[in-house]
Amino acid sequence: SGDGGSGDGGSGDGGSGDGGAVSLADLPEGGLVISEAMIWTEMAFEGGQWIEVANTSGVDVDLEGLVVSGTDSRRIDDSYVLEADGRVVIGGSDRAEITGGAPVDIALGEDFVLAWEDETWTLAISAAGSMIDRVPMDATWSFDWGASTNLDPAHVDVDDNDLSTNWCVATSTFGHWEQRGTPGAANDDCPDDNDGDGWTEDVDCDDDDPTVYPGAPDSPYDGVDADCAGDSDYDADGDGFDSEDYGGTDCDDTDRHVRPDATDIPGDGIDADCDGADATGDPILGIGDLGAGDLVLSEVMGWPEAGDPDGWWVEVYVDASDPVLFDGVVLRNDWGSCEAITATVVEPGGFFLFGGVDDPTRTGVEVDATCSTLFLEELFGALQVTDGSSTIDEVVFEGDFELEWGASLGVRPDMLNATDNDDLANWCVAVDTYGPGDRGTPGAENTCPEDHDLDGYDTRSDCDDEDPDVHPGATETWYDGVDSDCLGDSDYDADGDGWDSDAYGGADCDDLDADIRPDAFDLPDDDIDQDCAGSDATGFVVLTVADLSAGDLVITEMMPWPGAAPDAAWFEVENLAGEAVLLEDLRINTLEGWHTVSSALVVEADDRVVFGTYADLDRNGGVPVDYADTDLILPIEEEGALQLMAGRTVIDEVTWSPGDWPVDVGASTSLDPAHTDADENDDAANWCLGTESFGDGDLGSPGEVNPGC
Repeated sequence: SGDGGSGDGGSGDGGSGDGGAVSLADLPEGGLVISEAMIWTEMAFEGGQWIEVANTSGVDVDLEGLVVSGTDSRRIDDSYVLEADGRVVIGGSDRAEITGGAPVDIALGEDFVLAWEDETWTLAISAAGSMIDRVPMDATWSFDWGASTNLDPAHVDVDDNDLSTNWCVATSTFGHWEQRGTPGAANDDCPDDNDGDGWTEDVDCDDDDPTVYPGAPDSPYDGVDADCAGDSDYDADGDGFDSEDYGGTDCDDTDRHVRPDATDIPGDGIDADCDGADATGDPILGIGDLGAGDLVLSEVMGWPEAGDPDGWWVEVYVDASDPVLFDGVVLRNDWGSCEAITATVVEPGGFFLFGGVDDPTRTGVEVDATCSTLFLEELFGALQVTDGSSTIDEVVFEGDFELEWGASLGVRPDMLNATDNDDLANWCVAVDTYGPGDRGTPGAENTCPEDHDLDGYDTRSDCDDEDPDVHPGATETWYDGVDSDCLGDSDYDADGDGWDSDAYGGADCDDLDADIRPDAFDLPDDDIDQDCAGSDATGFVVLTVADLSAGDLVITEMMPWPGAAPDAAWFEVENLAGEAVLLEDLRINTLEGWHTVSSALVVEADDRVVFGTYADLDRNGGVPVDYADTDLILPIEEEGALQLMAGRTVIDEVTWSPGDWPVDVGASTSLDPAHTDADENDDAANWCLGTESFGDGDLGSPGEVNPGC
């Protein structure tokens, strides 16, 4: 059991109070049915899973005392009346940021887990030790990531829901990020299984024949695609060519290496290309001729960053004395294997590429063999190239070795053999770019970083590897035109404010002070020409951050989890200081990290300024952000805090808990204008959800006076 509880009504058909409802002790047999389950959620497994229970009893039922069981078990301790023919959604959390927008009516605790995806489990509801309904499930049932498994509406029954064939993956969408399911509403209809073979009509290629279904035994040459593979029934060896005995051109339909488009190895007695005779001419090595070391694993790209993330590739070097036909060569690791079915012949000293994607426009690489049964998600363990039975080369990736996203790992050219490539010290991270911008040399000799000037920095980081006085961390001499420290900044901007000195063709009138520059705000009457306009500003009053006291700035609105642009958080601050304030050097702490305002941002007295992660209206959901930085991230799933500081002085601070404060997806957390005060905004009761639509459809009033709560 556990510390269960009841939610706030959600969208289910019920609520608190008994109203004449029967108790669970008087529930008619079969009166509550588990009708939907979200197990493989793309949200949080702890707290984000849920089930739907349908009331088929014909009477209103009070769910107080109901125990929901899966991996964990929890008891509903409060009264919740489920109306006759209604549905209730029960989960760990009722917060949208945990469930993705599922309308959970009864929340059992955010540590509640119905099931882990790699288990066999039973979902059950019971009361006072008596079973009401139970559904035994495992990973062979109809599941998909981000989708619920729902019971066909024609089988909402405590016996029918024991059968996996009465369940299917939901197709309707709900909530956020296009999750699929119908929590609290009528379920999607499931496809039928007309022939009773256990496969429904959406996947069974002949749902009127019980001997035809995915994975069924398939007898070749009978004209029936019994296994629903979609391939020819007259191509028994799967090489893409029908048997010549049945109108095709394959002269040996039992050997996939014999086919019309194969390369015929001279003198081996086999007519591999079906032209009527064995080839003659210079020798070519086939898989039966290869010995250990004839092929060498030479370069591996497992983590493309600029190109398609699935576009991994592995390069194999030919170290044999004769050309090699790669038909039948197998690449293998701990996660699968891939056999090359190809007519490609590679000369000695050449390269062959296995890869995950056969589209150079997406990867920048033209692979020789495409693999759908092998993955390089992690480069750990053994990687082998074999002839199908014997290992030709193997490299074991273990221990400490250098890896970088978007860069291949390759053998140094002078170590390119099947012995020296066993030592990971002989591998290096690529430096040359290819295709869309990743680094590597697919199909060509590898290039490793070098330190030509022997200053301790190689070509990856040394911006001039021919000059030992130029390298990262070197002493910078300003105005000599040499970027000695390799920072990539201007050598004529000594104070680093982004403006070159006016003594060297720039516009910075004081290149020793970063606060003096053409885009600075010129504070009036301080005898300093901060904006390089030629004279000091006069005639108005502007406070700096150093002039502020606690309460001069007040946090008035927050959007931790936008719906229109989920990663474009923002918050609003009102100026109560009585004068305009230059916010440069204001320090902001979001619990995700500190950020210091770095621009000449001024907020007028009694006006508001909006801070956010993005300023582009097309990127941020239409929020009029005045100051943007991707550091300005607000916590959403746990307790959060937002703090404004001037030096060591806290100007305002708000700490919230999503469970107690009004926080929801697509709606701001808005301070009632009657409580615009740095003390009163500490109280959750003075805040409410935004109600006014703006931008791309979220609710709030960024930069405007908030509506009353």
